[in-house]
Amino acid sequence: MKIIIEGDVNRFPGYFSSLTVEENILSDDIVKLSLIGNRLKISFFSKQLLIAENDILIGDNEEIFLKVLYDYLSRYKKAQLNEFLLENTKKKLEIFSNINTLVAHVTDIESVLSVLMEYAIRLVSGEVGNIFLFDNDRYKIEWGFPIDVLKKLTLNGRSAIEIVKEKKEAFIANDGDYDELKKNHIKTIIIEPIYFQKNLVGLVTVVNKIDGTLFTEYDKELLLTVSMVAAISVERVRVFQDKLEKERMMHELQVAHEVQQMLLPVTAPVFKNLELFADCITALEIGGDFYYYEVNNENELLFFIGDVSNKGVPAGLLMASTMTYIKVFASKYEETGEIINLTNSYLSNDLENKSNMFVTLFLGKIDLKSGILYYTNAGHNYPVIVKKDGEIIELQGGGPFIGQFSGFSYDNESIQLENEDLLFFYT
Repeated sequence: MKIIIEGDVNRFPGYFSSLTVEENILSDDIVKLSLIGNRLKISFFSKQLLIAENDILIGDNEEIFLKVLYDYLSRYKKAQLNEFLLENTKKKLEIFSNINTLVAHVTDIESVLSVLMEYAIRLVSGEVGNIFLFDNDRYKIEWGFPIDVLKKLTLNGRSAIEIVKEKKEAFIANDGDYDELKKNHIKTIIIEPIYFQKNLVGLVTVVNKIDGTLFTEYDKELLLTVSMVAAISVERVRVFQDKLEKERMMHELQVAHEVQQMLLPVTAPVFKNLELFADCITALEIGGDFYYYEVNNENELLFFIGDVSNKGVPAGLLMASTMTYIKVFASKYEETGEIINLTNSYLSNDLENKSNMFVTLFLGKIDLKSGILYYTNAGHNYPVIVKKDGEIIELQGGGPFIGQFSGFSYDNESIQLENEDLLFFYT
């Protein structure tokens, strides 16, 4: 309600002056008091239409009459304010509910921002708007007019975005206060921060009202509702997408684990004078540990064991490459040193820009007739031979790990095995 006083406004300052202090410009109701001499004309307007009017002659009891009038108008103003606050709360709850319903089933952030932006513009009767999210003070995702426009906007030489960050609340600027707005054809602008758990995560901006008026405190409250929904919705979508991504990765890792297990031997060959046992248990779904054996001919067993200096997918890929190289070169070359040399050369080329990855490897061949083990060790843990009497012999020597020193030449080693020797290889 708005009260307008005309005529002898200073005649009763104790009443008339106090009636104009609390004007609620959000209402269309107007009470017009016109005091001329002893005649008081009271007019009631609603939405600019005259709905009631009375002309009263103030006599000897004028102060009593004015007191009654004052009390009536004061109560009317209070009741109207309470009604407005109630309607305002109801409207904000409806807005909150409506927006939540709209974005409840949206699963990507871009679509959420699109819905919120369109709703915010309609809510405050704006012309255009922008909504964007920060990512460590960088502009991660945006929707609406180009973010560069807002980034370049200054007010009295200060960045509009920085002003909002500093104030930590909605900021309204009008062209009457800032020359920069006039230059950019902006009559009025409102910027509302988006907070989640006390952290600034983004901004909602609306430029110019369609009817040419200025943004008000009420518009700030409406946009605050949008920003609250935005914070909750964006976090919900982020958690949902993180969950989907984790599920996707777990599925891919499980598939990769199964593929990696397929590269390892399933059953061991059977010999008259040799028993073979092997197993591999990875720390993660995909590991860097591997082993392999095959019978080259009836009298020779080729085998190798290795460990990639990493875990996960990169280690799994390097493991597959290493195994492939060894198998190819072992089919063409006899000496274990030569096979390792070629494998090292190719791996070094593959890992040229990856200095943190390498492979330790032990490659051996057992002549089943003579019982001689021919081998080359490339930086791997020393295998041990446990003799029948309990003596333990380490197969020491060898060169560095493969994959980083392409020019290194690996030697061939050999040792005579005896009946009931136990060879132990590990990673």
